[in-house]
Amino acid sequence: MIRKVVNGYDLHVHGQLMRVVHGDEVRYTTGDYDVQKLLLNEPRGSKYMNLVIYEFREERLHVAIKTHSEVHNSGVLLKGLVHTLIERGGLPESDAYEVIYDGRSFILHRDHLDASTLRDAVQLEGTYKVGGTTVGLLETDVYLAIENISEIKRQLTAQNGWDYTVYLNGSSLMVIDRHGGVVPHPVHEVLSVLHELKRWESIIHINGAEVDINASGKKYDHPFYFISNSQFYIDDTDIYSKGFIIK
Repeated sequence: MIRKVVNGYDLHVHGQLMRVVHGDEVRYTTGDYDVQKLLLNEPRGSKYMNLVIYEFREERLHVAIKTHSEVHNSGVLLKGLVHTLIERGGLPESDAYEVIYDGRSFILHRDHLDASTLRDAVQLEGTYKVGGTTVGLLETDVYLAIENISEIKRQLTAQNGWDYTVYLNGSSLMVIDRHGGVVPHPVHEVLSVLHELKRWESIIHINGAEVDINASGKKYDHPFYFISNSQFYIDDTDIYSKGFIIK
């Protein structure tokens, strides 16, 4: 017996995954089944999935983002949400939108959804600070490529309580978050530090995503790519009530 059908859509930016659903789709639990976790976890999702839940009410877009560790690039994800909702007719026509996320209010302008400006990186006693985020850089001789990911996970760890530990081997890089997890896509604060310190105008992440930075304006494009519409069925034959995570 089908308990619930959940509709949404998936997209990515530089390989960072987003699954977008309206709040009505995940508001209620269905028996023992946790709808949000079933969308986030395997086998429907993955440990890298960002579940983006939205509702538009009282002329504001209210957003929550669920993930397995912490949210990276929240500003970029919010822009991707607004961009795709406009394309799909999910928002009224406007030049700007007010977004409520994590207890704060943001104004996103329609003409500036596909690019972001890097923030200043301040050097402080062997580390860098971008806003409230700490980023540390370390050199390594470990081969930083996706085919060497098992060895990378074995040898490279988070350091010094930094929010992001960045390992560099020549022009190759790997980012570890403060929980020790490999971040498999570009990170806004890391891009800010690398551009400030190295003056790199093209940064290639371990997942192959290439970020080109406009040197004069410190801006970079982050196009959003639609993956698919998604429709998930939750029924009594599902053996998982919350799904599972592959470490």
